[in-house]
Amino acid sequence: MNTDDVVRLATQLYESLATGDRERLGQLLADDVELHAAEGLPGGLGGHHIGAPAARRFWREIGRAFDVRIAPAEFHPLDDGQGVAVIGRYVGTARATGDELDAAFVHVMTFRDDRLERLVQTTDTHRWHRAAARDGA
Repeated sequence: MNTDDVVRLATQLYESLATGDRERLGQLLADDVELHAAEGLPGGLGGHHIGAPAARRFWREIGRAFDVRIAPAEFHPLDDGQGVAVIGRYVGTARATGDELDAAFVHVMTFRDDRLERLVQTTDTHRWHRAAARDGA
């Protein structure tokens, strides 16, 4: 893979999540994909999610709790040509409270055979909790 390929695949992943394109998402996920979500996300969603069904379940639960979009700002291809680090923000609202969510993220993704093999997410979980809290604390 080259730099353009990994950026294209990451962009397609974000687009499929934004539009709810399950077919394209299925094409982009390796069967044994590893998703490592930031520890401390609300609803116990942080931690390891192994396999395409678990990754889809994770994103579905995020969508149930938050009306959020992924706003990537910078793409930094990894030296091995198989991955990319993406810096951006999650922007939206918590569905239960209507409170704003604006949290920075870093995603480090690796791809194999044009499919997402691994995604490691780092984000400001405090901001997720603050948006989800009924009292805004």
